[in-house]
Amino acid sequence: MLASLSTATALRAATLSATVYTALQRSFTMSASDQNPPIIIAGAGLHGAALAYYLTRRGEKPLLIDKHSVAAAASGKGGGFLARDWGSGPTVQLHQVSFALHAELAEELGVASYRRIPVVAVTPGTRRAGTQQLVPWLDGDGIEQTRYMCQDGGAQVAPLELCTKLVDAAVAAGATYRKGDVQGLEKEGGRVCAVHVDGEALPCRAFVCTMGPWAACAQDWLNIPIPMTGDWH
Repeated sequence: MLASLSTATALRAATLSATVYTALQRSFTMSASDQNPPIIIAGAGLHGAALAYYLTRRGEKPLLIDKHSVAAAASGKGGGFLARDWGSGPTVQLHQVSFALHAELAEELGVASYRRIPVVAVTPGTRRAGTQQLVPWLDGDGIEQTRYMCQDGGAQVAPLELCTKLVDAAVAAGATYRKGDVQGLEKEGGRVCAVHVDGEALPCRAFVCTMGPWAACAQDWLNIPIPMTGDWH
């Protein structure tokens, strides 16, 4: 149930990954006179929206582009469940930091849908006299037991609202959002220098692809394999 918008995914979206940071670090160290053209982000889902927001907090004015709208695909349709203590091994700290970050973002951006909720574990089986009715709204007789896993370690947010608030805040801080179709890239000296959008070449200092499964389109632009396979259930 918590896979819709995991804390690990949220933190990944809200902070620069090592790969993206390495690619952009050179741009951050440029002098003020070199700040144009902008960093271009393709894809306004959770990753792109959060990246645009945090770039503006570093003084950048990125250009965020999406073919449809903000959070038009999976980023806007998940259940938005967040779990602080569901990590294991190296992801424990990731979950904890991300969970706290969501609370901070909810306050900073005025995310009305954010709420704290308890996490309940349900054991299937036959009801007994000692079965706790922590979730009486669950239908059926196939519940042997319910118990609180934690009463303060769960939360929920509407992903579409979160993404929209991130983009709105980024735009208010100087970013630009544009609806358009990213169709290709231009490279010079081993780096991306322009992005083709609706037939127009837009100059850029750096390019970040946050297009989810549509990132596979970039393999033709970059001449590198980006495998994408689907699972049928």
